[in-house]
Amino acid sequence: MSDFKTPPQDPQQFTATPESILREAQRLIENSGSLHDRIVSEIPPGDATFENVIVPFAHDENARLTSLRVLGFYQSVFLNAELREASRKAENMLQEFALQYKQRRDLFVLIDAIHVSERDVSQKRLDPESDHYVCTIRREFIKNGLNIAAEPDRKRFVEIQHRINDLTCAFSENAANASQSGIWFTPTELDGILTDQLSAMKRGDGDNENKLLQALSNMLERCFDSQITP
Repeated sequence: MSDFKTPPQDPQQFTATPESILREAQRLIENSGSLHDRIVSEIPPGDATFENVIVPFAHDENARLTSLRVLGFYQSVFLNAELREASRKAENMLQEFALQYKQRRDLFVLIDAIHVSERDVSQKRLDPESDHYVCTIRREFIKNGLNIAAEPDRKRFVEIQHRINDLTCAFSENAANASQSGIWFTPTELDGILTDQLSAMKRGDGDNENKLLQALSNMLERCFDSQITP
C-alpha cells in the first residue's frame, strides 16, 4: 500500500490568467509546428518509419491535446468573463492549428509512405495498436482534403473546412452562453428524464407556473452526445 501514498503527479492547478492561457496556446502551436517542420525537412519519404515520424508526432499530439483540455476547461466553469473568453480563444487557436497541419501535404506524404511500407503483409512490422493509429491519422488527413489533388477543388474544400471550424467555434460559444434560454415543459412532457435533472431545472411562475425550464445548453449537449460520428 505504500506505493499509493504518494500521487504519481501533482494535482492540476487552475490558476491561469487570460494572458497566460493565450501564451500557453501559442507555445503549444509553435512547438508542434516546429516539430512538424523538422520532421518533413529531415526525413525523406523513403526513410520514413513509424519510429522516426509517427512516434514523435503521436507524443506531441498527446501532450498538446492534454493541455488543450485544461485550457478549454476554464470557459465552462469560471465566472470571470475575461478568463472564459481567453479560454475560448485558446481552444479556437488550437483547433484551427489542428486543421491547418492536417492539410499539410508534406506531412501526409510521409504518413502515407509509412502506411504502405510498414503495413506490408509480408513483413508485419507493426503491432495492431500501432497499425490502427497509422490508419487513423492517415484517414484524418484524407478527410481534410489531402486526396484531392486538383485545383480549384482542393482550395474550395479547404475554404469550406475552415468555415465549418469557424461556425463550430461560434456555435460552442453561443451554446455556453445559453444557460438562461430554453423551453418550458410540463413534468409530463419531461417524462423519462432523471429525477435529479428535473430537480435542478428552474421552476416557472405566471404563465409558466407548474412548468420546468429545459435549458438550451442542456439540449445542445444531448444533441452532441447522441450524434453519430462517421
